[in-house]
Amino acid sequence: MRRPLLVLAVLTLAAGACTRGIEEAAQVLETPSVTPSASATVTPSPSPSASAPPSPSAPAIVIRTPRPDDDVFSPVVVSGTAISASGEVHVRVVAEDGTELAAMDVTIDCGAGCEGVFRTQLAFFAPARQPGIVQVFEVGPGGSAEHLAEVDVTLIPGV
Repeated sequence: MRRPLLVLAVLTLAAGACTRGIEEAAQVLETPSVTPSASATVTPSPSPSASAPPSPSAPAIVIRTPRPDDDVFSPVVVSGTAISASGEVHVRVVAEDGTELAAMDVTIDCGAGCEGVFRTQLAFFAPARQPGIVQVFEVGPGGSAEHLAEVDVTLIPGV
């Protein structure tokens, strides 16, 4: 009788260890890493906090995904952190010839004037594999782009 209980205990412990490994792997995959590049405004920042004021040297907008030089398919997930007086940022995908392929305004989760998180998906059509740019900025007075952050990517045509 003890042998089946021992086997059951070992299987239970093994299953728990496997589940923890899967959960940890999923957490690593979901947590975006940051790779600085000369062509992107991508810098690590602390967790967003409505109570902590931003440091004067920290950029107002940080793109977490996609990362520089990523191959991006439609729809592309664009996420990061931002501080915006209006509480939203403008996100867009631009082709190598400067054509805007997709764009939308995205709300920052904490509202206006605080550092918060943004995340969206943009569907675009690229007729051929080509260099592109993902841009995030705050729309200023007169429609000017303020606090522009951009990441160079490769746009991949859809299937």
